[in-house]
Amino acid sequence: MATIRDVAKRAGVSPATVSSVINGTKKISAPVQERVRKAMDELDYRPNALARGLFRGKTRTIACLVPSMSNPALSSILVAVEESANERDYSVFVANTRGSVELVAKYCNRLLEMRVDGVLLTLTWELARAEVVDLFRRHGIPVVGCAGGSALSSIHCYTADERKAGYDLGRYLGSLGHKRCAWIGPRESTVGSQRLEGLVAGFASAGDDFSRELVSETER
Repeated sequence: MATIRDVAKRAGVSPATVSSVINGTKKISAPVQERVRKAMDELDYRPNALARGLFRGKTRTIACLVPSMSNPALSSILVAVEESANERDYSVFVANTRGSVELVAKYCNRLLEMRVDGVLLTLTWELARAEVVDLFRRHGIPVVGCAGGSALSSIHCYTADERKAGYDLGRYLGSLGHKRCAWIGPRESTVGSQRLEGLVAGFASAGDDFSRELVSETER
């Protein structure tokens, strides 16, 4: 791959002049700019974004830590994050932690080495931990939480009202005349507990009791 020195040699200028043309940091005459850009095209030169980012202290990358991209709710969030990042010329790196504390630690170290500019993490049990947030913040990397029930007071968190969602569902099913409802949810899940609590309240508001016998818990 061509380097900035190759471009400078082809255009008959210094590497500093090529850098000024690329970054617009110094006024360069039109004829010289034309020669430099022609040399870049001929050599198919691409500026090293990583090197430029490290020099400026900004890599224009955002990391998203999620338990699984296969979750439809998280997939829609990631699409929105990527669209917003692209509008601002940022790249997005996604890491699937698969509910593993060991994988979280591995990804955290890798992201620090990559010098990411910010981290978005889902508020699941393996990620919504003070030590994870503190690790990034010690290195000056902002962290934002989303989509989960374990919100942290130390960072900005954006979560859905899971209890209200369950309540609305229970009230709706009760209004249709349903008397019994099966609930299947993950064991020891804050989000699941909030949804179930709302569902029970929703059924009660419709005049029906939710049968606890129909509650089923899964490992995940």
